[in-house]
Order: sequence, then structure tokens, then C-alpha cells
Amino acid sequence: LLGKDMEKKSEDRASSEPEAAVQVRSDFRETALWKPDLVTDAKGEASIRVQYPESLTRWKATARVAAADARFGVASATTRTQKPLIARLEGPRFFVVGDEVTISGLFDNRTEGVLRVKPDLRAEGLDLLTTSPDSVEIPAGGEARVDWRARVVVSGTAKLRLSARSGELSDGMEKSFAMEPHGIDALVADGGHHRGRRGDCG
Repeated sequence: LLGKDMEKKSEDRASSEPEAAVQVRSDFRETALWKPDLVTDAKGEASIRVQYPESLTRWKATARVAAADARFGVASATTRTQKPLIARLEGPRFFVVGDEVTISGLFDNRTEGVLRVKPDLRAEGLDLLTTSPDSVEIPAGGEARVDWRARVVVSGTAKLRLSARSGELSDGMEKSFAMEPHGIDALVADGGHHRGRRGDCG
């Protein structure tokens, strides 16, 4: 009985934890900064502040310098943007009206413990045919995948927003997809007449 009481109290504490506010990532530029007019000081030093795009990936910075006396130099370094819980949205490059498609959410646990994650997918312009599960369990350093089925009804632009919450941890991303009208297959037949010169063969 004591073990069951402790387990119930633990579940109560987990359910009473406030949900984390999700910061939805939507800036996925490939270039974080391009600064061709940076000038060094008298010591040959210069600094600049960089705000990374919201892609969680490895970044490479390359600096090239030219002096007035025709001296040149180049150097590079790498950094990485990361979060303990990552939500990634996967889908076709575009949708076609009338199709039923699968949209996937990939959830990465970059912590050293097991996470119970609450996934959620919101769609504008698409009809979602499946609901989000209450939660998925992700092992330490592992990932989980959740699939949703959706129907494309009209042409235009679809906006998908994926989010994940686990206690104080959260992540989300938003992407837009083109919805193309459905084409109709058509067979076009044509005929013609060719008159050759006298004496030609074939």
C-alpha cells in the first residue's frame, strides 16, 4: 500500500506541473550573418554580436580579412545550437488537393533521463484525420516518432505547427507548405499531312 501511495503522489506531482510555454521556431535561414564591411581597430581586432536562426544544428563561421598593404588572412570556427528537447516536423515538399498524406513529428531527448513528452500538431488549411496521443515516452538520448494523417481539401498554403512539452522542457516549430490544385490527365491526339518532293523516298 505504501508503494502505491508513493506512486500515486508522484503521478499527482507530475500532473500538477505547469506546462512549459512553447517557443515555436520558424526562422530557418541557412546563413546566420553576412557582414562584408566589418573594420578592425588599431590592434587588428573586431567583434560582432550574432543572433542565430532557429535551426538546431551545427554552424560554421568563416572570417576573411584584407589589409591595406595587400596582406590577407582567413580563419574558421564551428558552434552548435541545441536544446534538451527537440521537436522536428517532417512532411512532403508540397501537397496536392485530394491527397491523404502522412505528417510526422520526430522528438529527440537530449537529456540523461527518460522523458514523457506530450506531442501536439495544429494545422491550418488541412483536415487532420488523427488526434494527438496523450504522451510518448522517450529514452535518454533517444527519439520517438508520431504520425498524423491529413487530407488536402483546397489549394493554397498550409501552415503546420508542431509542439512538444515535458515538464519545464518544451520545443516547437512551424512550417508552411504549398497546396497545389489537382491536375486532370488528358490525352491529346493530332494528325497532319506531309507532302514531299517528287522522287523522295520514305
